Amino acid sequence: MNIALNRSCDHPTCTRPAKARGLCHTHYQRAWRARTHERLPWLRTVPATGTVRRLQALVALGHLEGDLALRLGMTQANLTGLVNGHHDQVTPARRDAVHALFRELWTVKPVGWVHDRNRRLAVRNGWVGPLAWDEIDTDPEPAIVDTEEEQTKGERVLEDVEWLLAAGESPFLILTTMHRTAASIAKLADRYGRRDIARPFDALMESA
Repeated sequence: MNIALNRSCDHPTCTRPAKARGLCHTHYQRAWRARTHERLPWLRTVPATGTVRRLQALVALGHLEGDLALRLGMTQANLTGLVNGHHDQVTPARRDAVHALFRELWTVKPVGWVHDRNRRLAVRNGWVGPLAWDEIDTDPEPAIVDTEEEQTKGERVLEDVEWLLAAGESPFLILTTMHRTAASIAKLADRYGRRDIARPFDALMESA
């Protein structure tokens, strides 16, 4: 790599005085990781926000962490650390695996006392289910649907979507017109028990 490891550091943000050409241990490691990630793209990481929220949502539904870990090829300890937000970065492969599992299980609510215990755990931790988010990857907070004003707004959006569908507009064009994503409309429809509206947008996501 031609990066000299020296007792002094000439990195512009390092507080140590530069007595000779080289990098301190911290900046040397950072440079090494950056070069490694450039050569080995699969080692790159991405923000873990959406991954953590999806796992928390599945636990909020009652899914067991041990079962989720097994299906993801992880140890339960590693998955528990991820669910509890101990990691702010994940690999793209981990993100994609969790996303695929979430799409498979987010409509499944397991039955049994052990699953009830998991749901109570999620409530204590402030974890919310899949339908609490409009955009699970980017929303700063869960969507608020408890107030009458927000409920009315959601109903109006669904009325507009229903009218456009009845008029023969394609789901893709509806998303463009309303400046929304397929996931946000599908989840909004599910909140109000309108699977007839959610179905075309579920199909659009599956075909993406």
